[in-house]
Amino acid sequence: MEDFAGHAFISYVREDSGEVDRLQRILEAAGIPVWRDTANLWPGENWSVKIKDAITRDALVFIACRTLASIHRADLFGEDRNRAAGRLVAAVLRLLGSGASAPAEGQRARFDLSNYRFVEEMDMAAELDRRPDLLALTPTELEHLVRQLFEAMGMTSWVTQASTNERVDVVAINDDPIAGGLYIIQVKRYTSVVGLESVYALAGLIEEKRATKGVLVTTSWVGKASRDFVARHGRIQVIEGRELRYLLKEHLGVDAEINLPRPRRD
Repeated sequence: MEDFAGHAFISYVREDSGEVDRLQRILEAAGIPVWRDTANLWPGENWSVKIKDAITRDALVFIACRTLASIHRADLFGEDRNRAAGRLVAAVLRLLGSGASAPAEGQRARFDLSNYRFVEEMDMAAELDRRPDLLALTPTELEHLVRQLFEAMGMTSWVTQASTNERVDVVAINDDPIAGGLYIIQVKRYTSVVGLESVYALAGLIEEKRATKGVLVTTSWVGKASRDFVARHGRIQVIEGRELRYLLKEHLGVDAEINLPRPRRD
């Protein structure tokens, strides 16, 4: 039996622990070590840091899957953060145990993050004033705030080093078995319209990075041509200033402002 360097990171909801036990036995019988929160997380440890470390350092594969019962009651952006660490699809067990093809209701995901360089986290949500103006933040500060937003919405995310990943500001893993995958996020601290060329560039970046989805987050807005292209493309999401303010309030309790300059009157 071959022994593997590294481990399989299994992502699951607590209600499906019994199925995860079976999956763990199958993997370990094949010589594949398993990283699991019940065995590898201890009381008092920072679960977010430990999980990120387990994914990025020695993970052979990231398995994000869950049962149909879990899928039916899931909310893509409204899940509790404690569930953001895991999903389980019983179909993966059938795939590993019998060689059957993976069914449509779940997927096994593998993400290569080795080409990214991440920076140390900043807790921007805790440092902001009562009603912060997002345009008063530095680009880096806004990127960290966006990272915290995506984590609050149930994802695992990182801010990249600008010197090595100029076109990707934030990387996120959404472990939902249907709509999940690797998300690349661009954060644009703009005071005027984001041009169509930026949306085109994001579309190309999705293919280059083999990402599931690209998200453009801006303090301003995009034009009609950009919205039409996004609708046709299907793998791009745009979060404009008004929606960004709403999401920050809803998920982080940050009541932000975006004080755009007033248009000039001739």
